[in-house]
Amino acid sequence: MFSKDDPDFKKMVDDVLSKLMASGEFTKIYDKWFMAAIPPKNINLNFPMTEAPKGRVAHPSDVVND
Repeated sequence: MFSKDDPDFKKMVDDVLSKLMASGEFTKIYDKWFMAAIPPKNINLNFPMTEAPKGRVAHPSDVVND
């Protein structure tokens, strides 16, 4: 979350997230924290990405769907 009144910061966040999504790194990070054992107790949340976020990763957008 960040202020709506900071378009430069929003652009930077959008650019970084878009690059992470395009490179596949976003999905790797997601899998690391939600689909693999997390140290130090090695708990696996086993929480696969649902179709909605998969769609956003494939087609990044800041449009809100109601």
